[in-house]
Order: sequence, then C-alpha cells, then structure tokens
Amino acid sequence: MGQLTRRDVLKLGGAALAIGASSSGLPRPAEAQTPKRGGRFRLRSHLAPVHFDPQQTIAFSTMIPLSFAYSRLVKVKGGSAVVPGTQPIEGDLAESWERQGDTVYVFKLKKGVRWHNKPPVNGRELTSEDVRYTYDRFLNVKGNSNKYILEMVDKVEAPDKYTVKFTLREPNAWFLDRLASTSTWIIAKECVDQYGDLKKPESVVGTGPWMFQSYEPSVRMNFVRNPNYFVPGLPYVDAVDITISTDPAAAFAQFLSGEFDFGPEYQLIFELRPAHNPRQAYGFVNAVVSLKDLSSSIWTWYRENGRWAVRKIIDIPAEPADPSLLPDVLKGFGAVPPLVTDIDLSMDDRFLYVSCWGTGDFHQYDVSDPLKPELTGKVRIGGIVSRASHPGAAGKPLQGGPQMVEISRDGKRIYFTNSLYGAVDPQFYHQGLDGWMVKLDAAPDGGIAFDPDFCINWPGPHRPHQVRLEGGDCSSDSYCYP
Repeated sequence: MGQLTRRDVLKLGGAALAIGASSSGLPRPAEAQTPKRGGRFRLRSHLAPVHFDPQQTIAFSTMIPLSFAYSRLVKVKGGSAVVPGTQPIEGDLAESWERQGDTVYVFKLKKGVRWHNKPPVNGRELTSEDVRYTYDRFLNVKGNSNKYILEMVDKVEAPDKYTVKFTLREPNAWFLDRLASTSTWIIAKECVDQYGDLKKPESVVGTGPWMFQSYEPSVRMNFVRNPNYFVPGLPYVDAVDITISTDPAAAFAQFLSGEFDFGPEYQLIFELRPAHNPRQAYGFVNAVVSLKDLSSSIWTWYRENGRWAVRKIIDIPAEPADPSLLPDVLKGFGAVPPLVTDIDLSMDDRFLYVSCWGTGDFHQYDVSDPLKPELTGKVRIGGIVSRASHPGAAGKPLQGGPQMVEISRDGKRIYFTNSLYGAVDPQFYHQGLDGWMVKLDAAPDGGIAFDPDFCINWPGPHRPHQVRLEGGDCSSDSYCYP
C-alpha cells in the first residue's frame, strides 16, 4: 500500500463519517499539543434551521448553530479529565453558586462578560437582569416546547447586578442539570424588542465564542471569532462555516473533495466495553479507522496513580487490494481497511472479540492482562474483497462482514451479523449486501470455529443488526458479574 495523500485521507474521513490496576511502569497519558490559532472550521448540516429562536423550537438544526454564538448559566464539563460515565456541571456565565435550603439557588455571574459588539446590544456588559429576562421568557412565552425542562422554577430574581436567585416550587435534584440544557441559552431583551422574537438570523446576538455573520437560507451560515469572548485566549478558530447539504450523495461528494473538516488521526469511537468485574476500573474501546494508514485499533482505559489513562494495545492494519475490486470510495487507496465496528467482552473479562467489518476478519484476544492482549483465535467471513464463505453456505461468496457481536453468558457461543447501517452498507459493499447471521463455538482456553449448522440467510430486503440472547448475554447482563 502506497503512502496516503491528504486527499486520500479526506476521502476516507468522509466515508467513515458516513457510517456518525495501577502500575508505575505504565505509560502516562499523552501531553496535549499546543493549540494553534487561526483557520476556519467547516461543518455540514443535513437540515436547515427552522428559525433562530431557541425558545420557539426543539429542533437540533436550530440549536446546533446557536451553540457557537450563545452561552448558558452552567454547562456540562467536557475534556479528558472528566471521569467516564459522569456529567459534572461547571459554570459558563456563572462564576459560582450555592443552594440555600431545598428550593433556593443563588448564582454569582462572572464580571466583565460582554455581548457581541453588534446591534442592537452593541457589546454592553451582561448582567443578572439579562439572565432573569431569559428565564422569564423561557417560562412564559407561548410556544416554548422546552418549558417542561424548568417547570420546577417558581420565580427568578436579580437582587443585584451580578446575582441571580432561583426559587423552586419544590426540591428538584436535577435542577442544575436542567439549567445546563442546550435549550437554555441566555438571550438579549434588546433583540426581542427590536425583532419581535428571535426567529430572524440577525437576532442572533450572544456572549459565546463566535458571532453570527451571515445566513444564506438553506445554503450556508457563517460565524466569526468573538474577540471579546470572556474565556481568555479562546476560541482558537477564526471562523465557523456551516454548509447545508440535504442530499446524502452530494454531501458525500463534498467530503471526498475536502470541503468539510474531519478530525485527528483516530476516528469513530464506536463501542465502549468496561470490565464486568465491578472491582476493576478498566475497559476497552475501539477506533474504527486511522486517517494515517487506514488501520483500526483497540485501546484500554484504566486508572493510574489516581487518574484516568488510555493506551493503544492492538493495531489491525489495512490489507493491500486490487483497486478494480474496490468500491469507489476505496479505489484511491488500493487497500481494504479493517473497519472495526464492534467489540465485546466475555463475562469473565478474559476474552475480547473484535469485528473487522471491512476485511471480514473476526478476532479473539486473551485479555487476562488488559494491557498485553494475545491473539487466540481468528476466522474470516465475507469482506469487501475476500467475500469468504461459510461451511454452511455451500461455497457461496458472502457480502458484508462481522459486525454486531454478542456472547453467551457462559462464553461458549458467539453470534454476529453482517450489516452496519442501511445507508452505509452500499458505500463499501457496492455489489450488494444480503443479510446473514452466524454462530461461533469458543474453546475454554481460547480458539474459535464456525458452527457449520448455524448460518442464517436473512429474508430481504431486511438486514440483521443487533443480537440479544434469551436468558441473558454479555452486553445486556453486564450487571450480573460473574
């Protein structure tokens, strides 16, 4: 396989996007690279916003663009320091807050936060009155389908310029989480006064990292960096461009031509499999494709010295192939990526199973040491090029590859199907894909083999996907260890 060009990487990026114990000897988490300022972030939306008033719609096509321009009182914290499975709340416009009794919450705002320097707000300082007005309108404006999110609120007051007081009708343990909802953007009264509501694009004036610049209906919208953003040094990107491309085929072509940005090397984290043993703080996750060399990888996340760490433990390389045998999206690579789309862990946490939907391989690893896996079994069925058959298929070439996998609670039986997603299957299996489901038998100490009598051909046009076993399995019964 030859060296990949940037265009090749962008091609695969577009294709991939189409499918959305502690030890001092262990490596520490990688240091983050120093961010660089500048450039444009180019995104695609498959739907145009219904309008731009966050209190008059629940449509994500409206909320996503608004997220670039607006801020909230509090938000869900992001970043690698967040413990997986938790959603801690941190301040956005709020500097601090306290609960007084069971039903009163008092927030102190960050001082010096300014609205975007554009009419009709013209860069004035944000105050508690803005917050009070926002929630008053949120709770009382006709047509707000998100009103239920804060239905526990009785009244909102602004005792002074930087203090906001919420009084609830009754105690509510989820109040802060509700405030962090992406429908609770803080809005400016001047915009509502001038435009009557916030449905017009020119009414988008917030305190967020980017400022609304332009909107061409059903075509594109643009945001530019807010030089007065209240988080020092942010944002790094100068502009955000959102292209509205409703036709999947046209959008795919745009990905191939590099019109949209994708991301760093490891793409599409599909499955997270924590150890079943509740006394063990580790698990496994898969990266579907590397934009460096088309490989797939498996990573272990674990605790080290009181912190979360992650380490790549398995690399599965792409396989060289005759371009004439490849679908259009892969011809330029001359290779078949493994495309690891599912992983599963046996109930005793000993064996990890890996589905390579692209090549048709299915791997079994002994992960008794979760940082030192050993390959103990491997079979092939289907595959973009190999089209390997099954003992029960009378030599018939099979399309599709190992995909959704499930394991019996005793670890002796492994089942998997061959379809990823209806809109994605033909991108890679261009000659068609007929559904099937097979079963493997697993030896106690490692090794897997097809059950020759279990190969189910799915009645078209339907295709199988998720597998669940009567009596329980290793995914749905993860709480039953051992």
